[in-house]
Amino acid sequence: MLFISYNPFTPLNVDNYTNLAIIGNYLFTLGWFPFIMSSFILFVAMCGAILLTLSHSQGIRRQEIANQNSRSVTSAIRLIR
Repeated sequence: MLFISYNPFTPLNVDNYTNLAIIGNYLFTLGWFPFIMSSFILFVAMCGAILLTLSHSQGIRRQEIANQNSRSVTSAIRLIR
């Protein structure tokens, strides 16, 4: 396993490592807490957006999938002259 020791006060010799190895090593050694917190914040924002869009008020037109799937060709096409 590749392990790059990281000290913020000394420069890091990155000649032998790829960018992906450096980023991955940082995320799995020192950057785990910001990574987890940002994923938690994004999860809460996603849940909030879903809850805000689910309103059950009167007068809102909703998609009726069963009616769309059960219609026939003759009721779907109108002839306009």
